[in-house]
Amino acid sequence: MTASNLPENSVLDQVPLFPLPKIVHFPGTLLPLHVFEPRYQQMTKDALAGDKHISVVLIPNAAAENKLGQSKIAKVAGLGEIVRHEELEDGKFNLLLLCRGRAKIEEHPFILPYRQGRLTLLGDTDVPADRTNLRGLIALAGERAAKIRAEYPQFQFEISDDEPPSRIVDLCAHHLISHAINRQELLETQSVTKRLDLCLELLMRQEPPPNADQRLN
Repeated sequence: MTASNLPENSVLDQVPLFPLPKIVHFPGTLLPLHVFEPRYQQMTKDALAGDKHISVVLIPNAAAENKLGQSKIAKVAGLGEIVRHEELEDGKFNLLLLCRGRAKIEEHPFILPYRQGRLTLLGDTDVPADRTNLRGLIALAGERAAKIRAEYPQFQFEISDDEPPSRIVDLCAHHLISHAINRQELLETQSVTKRLDLCLELLMRQEPPPNADQRLN
């Protein structure tokens, strides 16, 4: 069963974890990856042979390590599904992951060659009935996107007031919030009302416009 068919609170017992600094994967967004380390090449092969799930997990602090000397990782991440892949001649991969939802991570005891975890999908709570703040976020996001596009003409960001509130906030966070710790806080916030308020607050005080790195997708 693919992640797209999984309801809230579903549990996936064995999901490969791909720890990375600065990367937070939001529901409904695409994340391109270039996989070059041998252990993650094997991870990719295993995922492709199975349910195609990979969870990219933020490393909040590169200096913080667990008892095995591995980087400590966040407790919530996006559940990614490989929707496109290209295996290169040297064994490396180009991947495109679609995030199917937020998930709480319980990491398994480490077994070579890569980390794995038990993931529980997290649903949205407290969806706002009043769309006033939502319209404010959409307007501000449009202004910020225009500034980024002035520097990076290839930057693409469009959003509609007709979208569900959760999707609007997640898309704004993915494309427009630059700092990884702020992005992670938004990912971990299940309350859509609180997530909306936080995204609006972060966007209002975030100057100058962020670099367009992963938000060019």
